[in-house]
Amino acid sequence: MATFKILSIATALCLFGNAQAQFETDTADLLPVSSLPNTQSFVYRLITQEYLNNENGYFLDVSVDTQYLHFKRMEGERSFSMQRSKSDKRFVSLRRDTLMAIPLQLKFTQTGEVQELLNWKSFRDVFMANYSIQVRLGQKTSEEFEEAKNTLNNEGYVRRLVMEDINYLFSLHGDTFKADAEYIRLKTIRSPFSGNDYYFQGYLKFEKPLGTKNTVIFRAKNAAGEKEKPLLMEEAKAYLRKTVPAGEPVSEIHSVGLNSEQYYQYNAAQKRMIQVTLSDVVALDMSSRGNIRTFDLWDITE
Repeated sequence: MATFKILSIATALCLFGNAQAQFETDTADLLPVSSLPNTQSFVYRLITQEYLNNENGYFLDVSVDTQYLHFKRMEGERSFSMQRSKSDKRFVSLRRDTLMAIPLQLKFTQTGEVQELLNWKSFRDVFMANYSIQVRLGQKTSEEFEEAKNTLNNEGYVRRLVMEDINYLFSLHGDTFKADAEYIRLKTIRSPFSGNDYYFQGYLKFEKPLGTKNTVIFRAKNAAGEKEKPLLMEEAKAYLRKTVPAGEPVSEIHSVGLNSEQYYQYNAAQKRMIQVTLSDVVALDMSSRGNIRTFDLWDITE
């Protein structure tokens, strides 16, 4: 089983490393509109793979989890309820905690991008209830509570907190792309050490695999640059100091890296994202921790 898990991770990482010679370009513009908001329901299978390896390249820890995201039409134009389940046929919520138990109620744009989290206030109220408990326990001040209340009273902010990957799953719909262009792209990436947001510059482009008619591959990558790495280094050092008992030495860090890669496989005839892979890797010196999420379009009811 361990061998299978490691091979699965290697396979997912290879999605980003295919040789350029395997693709051809097309000068025609592409507008990747999604047909999914016009269906009655659809399901994405989500495989999450997390790993930790050391400076010698050995995997110290590997975990794989599979779940299914059920999108079912609800009242309202292009509105769907999304529930997570371990089954690909039944709506069985994963009640791991209060937030996971709340279905996502989403409204899509005409092109298929997520327009709004309709029930965002339900999630806001859960966050604020937790803040209220922390204030009573003396873990948060009343000023921090008021600041959180103002920050969380925003649909876009709450949506990112509770469904950031779902936003990226549908994020390319509605934009127009040229195959012979490589786009400069800024992406918000959260620091794994402090939780602060960084805006990493990267690229986005699309290609057509040779021999295919309707398949289009989008690739994007954003990584910490020379400006961000010193800031991440200081955050990493501060984080390590908190994990080491007082008086004990803290391991020295020589380098830090953080990058995010995205792979999208789009069928232009069916107007659907067939597969989306999101990969985030943080590296300290020669060791790294990776988080790979692969979404496969699993089932559709027209």
